[in-house]
Amino acid sequence: MKRHSCLGFVICCLVATGFPAQAAPKSGKPTGSTPVRGAVDPKHAVASGINFHDGPVMENSHNAYFIWYGNWAGNSATTLLPQLMTGLNGSNYFNINGSYFDNSRHVSNGIFMSNQIFDGYSQGTTLSEASVRAIVARGLANGLPTDGNGVYFVLTSADVNETSHGGYCTAHCGYHGHASLNGFDIKYAFVGNADRCLGSCAAQLVGPNGNAGADAMASVMAHELSEAVTDPDLNAWYDASGNENADKCAWNFGPTFVTGNGAIANITLGGQNFLLQQNWLNSGAGSCGMSFQTLPLCYQAYVQNIGWQPAICTGDVAGTVGRSLRMEAIAISAPGRSICYQAYLENIGWQAPVCDGIVAGTTGQSRRMEALRVWIQSGGGHVEYFGQLQDIGWTGPVRDGAMIGTTGQSRRLESVVIRILP
Repeated sequence: MKRHSCLGFVICCLVATGFPAQAAPKSGKPTGSTPVRGAVDPKHAVASGINFHDGPVMENSHNAYFIWYGNWAGNSATTLLPQLMTGLNGSNYFNINGSYFDNSRHVSNGIFMSNQIFDGYSQGTTLSEASVRAIVARGLANGLPTDGNGVYFVLTSADVNETSHGGYCTAHCGYHGHASLNGFDIKYAFVGNADRCLGSCAAQLVGPNGNAGADAMASVMAHELSEAVTDPDLNAWYDASGNENADKCAWNFGPTFVTGNGAIANITLGGQNFLLQQNWLNSGAGSCGMSFQTLPLCYQAYVQNIGWQPAICTGDVAGTVGRSLRMEAIAISAPGRSICYQAYLENIGWQAPVCDGIVAGTTGQSRRMEALRVWIQSGGGHVEYFGQLQDIGWTGPVRDGAMIGTTGQSRRLESVVIRILP
């Protein structure tokens, strides 16, 4: 969530005080938290309204681990919230995070509900950030696997308070962070039972599943999960104000529908209705949304001192990052549609366009590629692409024939990310 100047290894979330989206208080570089309702210069100024700071994203499929802290006896949250994680797996909603990448790959659209354990107040009823980390460490010692691809949720019952980052129900409704535990960089999140403060951490007093506290927790958990996978070490994706992707859409739900019990919801996952906040799309000019889809596309780069790299597909990085190696050629193909592209080369300028797997650029001539244009000739959809440029870093996205790179500046294009959108 919102990057507050809390501990260096955490990011805090917003608290709620009104249904419309509201900004969290601004303060320095982050911890990641969901702000209560109402409540840093980038290295790469990406044009979608959120910036990349060179840190890793969680590329591989993710595992969710729950630590039910306190007293959850008879509470339907213990069934509902695992169903949320199961429903998010492979969903277009969770795939919004797939619009984010690091210097290698994009975020996977896999989230799997893994182990769950109960902790009966091992750290008492008033927690700090250190207490939350201690709860995670205790969980690892009592049955939870140590998983670098995992996100460990500490879910506290309504009688438990949390005092860090301005305080649960006062300044935040949850947060995420990371810590070195058992030799791994472990990602975790705190989310409290919103029954403790429905006026601060719930958008409505009746939830679509008849459990107001747990229904509100679902949105905070989606918020923290999205930020954990796109900014796990607090050094990847956030904007100039310190807002991570979910912060930029906190308490913004978009279109809703009325459920059978009179509550509102905006998404159905695995047969359950939920009211989940929107998330920020790293696409186009950037916007809050509830879904992201890509279509098949693969591409292959020819790189200085390497030659042809293996082909990679939608949203991953072709070329190299941080090695000062020029791209010299590229070949692109998109099953079911005709895709064309044009390269601008050192001492040549714009080559003639080519299409559908034909090589653009040169091989064996030590000639840098400086700019690239890509467009769909037939078959529908939009092609969107980012470029890593010498002395500039990641720029884009641009779409449908617009230029990525520079001309007349003798600046090499080092890598690209390309994807096709409906």
